[in-house]
Amino acid sequence: MNKLFSSAIKDSLDLLLADKILFDRISFIGLIGSLNSSEDILSWSDVDILMIIDSDKDGNLSPEVLSKLKEAHEQVQQKYPHMKISFLPHTIYDLDNYVCFEYLINYSYASCLYTKTSKEYLRQLIQKILKGRKLSAEVMKRYSLYHLRHLRFNLIRRYVCWNEDIKGFGKLIIDNLIEATIFINAFNGNIEKSKIKSIATVSKVIRDKKVISVLNESYELRSKWDNIDDETILKFIPSALECLELLLIKMNSLYPHQTAEELMNIN
Repeated sequence: MNKLFSSAIKDSLDLLLADKILFDRISFIGLIGSLNSSEDILSWSDVDILMIIDSDKDGNLSPEVLSKLKEAHEQVQQKYPHMKISFLPHTIYDLDNYVCFEYLINYSYASCLYTKTSKEYLRQLIQKILKGRKLSAEVMKRYSLYHLRHLRFNLIRRYVCWNEDIKGFGKLIIDNLIEATIFINAFNGNIEKSKIKSIATVSKVIRDKKVISVLNESYELRSKWDNIDDETILKFIPSALECLELLLIKMNSLYPHQTAEELMNIN
């Protein structure tokens, strides 16, 4: 891991735990994302810090706690202005009642930075939550497909309205392509910790050379991001959008006429 990332993580941890109000309420702090999977790129990666915080019975954090979190984040972000640092406060209520299984499994891979109990606290908590939900393979498939459709829907809307820098959209579409592999793998009951493994696992399921080529190219572009110019991104965007369309066509063929409500088991 780059030394700047390590320094930003340490400073974030020090600020969060130095405040008594936050210290008393935080039960776990973990690192997720590309820094956790050793796929960090200095010009690309965010510092994603997940924390589990005590709340009221409905999952609400007090204004005082929110203010302290915001203050700590502002301080560390000002120190590292060229790096995006994300504080991701969660409550047990959030994990229990809101966060979908794909993200819960992803969170379970978090590296422990601080805990009041065991380093296995979050993993064990998530295992308990997932076991309690008693999710069938059918329900997991439906949710995964719904989230894949939602990803495509949001990306297209942002594409037609994008007026910012080209590399900014290139980063967005590459992130979305890799996230799409997570949902496809979740559909098949397998969520990988790293991005490269997620792409490799999809490659075994989606037998389309064009799709796999674009997914591999997206990872390669990400790895060489400092040396990628706008022309390369402009050339990549159409094939990336087509790749996402082909992925969705393949997945939709498994549930060709399901509405959002049917996929979410509302009806």
